[in-house]
Amino acid sequence: MVSLFNKFLVNNAGYCLGLLILGETEFGLDALHAAQTVFEQNGERGALLQSLENELRLLEHEGRGIEANQVRQKIQLIEQA
Repeated sequence: MVSLFNKFLVNNAGYCLGLLILGETEFGLDALHAAQTVFEQNGERGALLQSLENELRLLEHEGRGIEANQVRQKIQLIEQA
């Protein structure tokens, strides 16, 4: 059963992305990661990939190469599965 908080995260992944755009990077990433966990647990592959791709663009934009590579690898693993 999905908790109320998980439902909030899933329904508001765009909100999480908005936080990132507004500069609330760490809080936004924490919220986005929580939403990604829910997507993964629920088998929502498309939503998970979209969320990871959004995160990747942000990390690349901020010059966070190590983290971007980790996300890129996760995307590749999901696409190969």
